[in-house]
Amino acid sequence: MITRAEAGTFKPNIFNLSASPIFTVPTTIKHAISDPAWFNAMKMEYGHLVANSTWTITDLPFSASVVGCKWKF
Repeated sequence: MITRAEAGTFKPNIFNLSASPIFTVPTTIKHAISDPAWFNAMKMEYGHLVANSTWTITDLPFSASVVGCKWKF
């Protein structure tokens, strides 16, 4: 067996951008809405979802359950 070190192959370093003071990821929707950059990104994302006809509004059948959704930042 040849190890990665012997083969000269190493796992890439993964950096956490949220640790940078320049780039912060909101943890709540209130925080995202208060930041103009995130708010604009959310508006664009929603606009694309609408433009692509991502969903169709229908009546909920009696025996069905609603599937929730979340913004992931």
